[in-house]
Amino acid sequence: MLTYSVVISTLDRAEELKRCILSWLKQAPLPLDIVVVHGRPEGQLEGVLLSFLAGTGVELQYVRMRPSLVRQRNAGMKRAKGDVVFFADDDAVYSDGYAQAILDVYKADTKGCVGGVQGTIENFDLGPADKFGLSRFFMLTCFGDGSLQPSAWPAFYRPDSKLAQVEIFSGASMSYRKEVLRDFQFNEAFADYWVGDDFEMSYRVSRKYKLFQVPQAKLLHYMSPANRDSERKKCKMSVVNHYFLMRDIFGFTWKSSVYWCWSEFGLWVIASLCLLTGRGPSRILGMVDGYRELWAMRRR
Repeated sequence: MLTYSVVISTLDRAEELKRCILSWLKQAPLPLDIVVVHGRPEGQLEGVLLSFLAGTGVELQYVRMRPSLVRQRNAGMKRAKGDVVFFADDDAVYSDGYAQAILDVYKADTKGCVGGVQGTIENFDLGPADKFGLSRFFMLTCFGDGSLQPSAWPAFYRPDSKLAQVEIFSGASMSYRKEVLRDFQFNEAFADYWVGDDFEMSYRVSRKYKLFQVPQAKLLHYMSPANRDSERKKCKMSVVNHYFLMRDIFGFTWKSSVYWCWSEFGLWVIASLCLLTGRGPSRILGMVDGYRELWAMRRR
């Protein structure tokens, strides 16, 4: 029987964290262990979580470290004991039967070709840019066939009722075989900027293993505002990490440079529309911050 671990990176969202863990305690089978990686060296959640898990038979592993989603995920997966490692967001809730639906895909893989399986976020919202078609037109993050676009932005799969092979995962819904994680880890070049670490990692894994998305394994990602980065910082992260993604995955050939420039232009269009519609200059300022950061890196 396959065992599994759940790795949850958190930063002082105790109530959301307990709600997330409760959804895992409703799974059958239960996880072997839950690894909570608290991005606070002086964090004090261990006692609360031990009481919460008391009598369940699920082991708690509690790790404290400096905040960095990428490093927290890497630290958590190294501590995980199960055959399969689920990565959960602390502000997400996982439906009954979520774990079993994903484990069934691993169990059916008798040849060891499947490296990872993810569930489906029911309330995945890419915002107004996607609704008006701008995301797809400028090859930004959009809904599509579960592939990485030539622009180095993902086209996340929105499944019907069928299991689908994909090449990119979203952070709140991904899982990997533990043996795969011995050869792959999240890219710590993204340690200060969390945008893209999930689909960059899964894309690399997909070059060697098959990845699948299960429509029956559903979750709700509530995106708690607590401890979330500002819009300005997120736009800065998008600019910096988009450069890294294109450079490391496709390289800057003349063709990929055209795709990169086109999607960057799209970010400027959306930022300008936000400004014109009264949402303020945060996006534009964040993009300027990002280009300054890249320029400073090139001069070092």
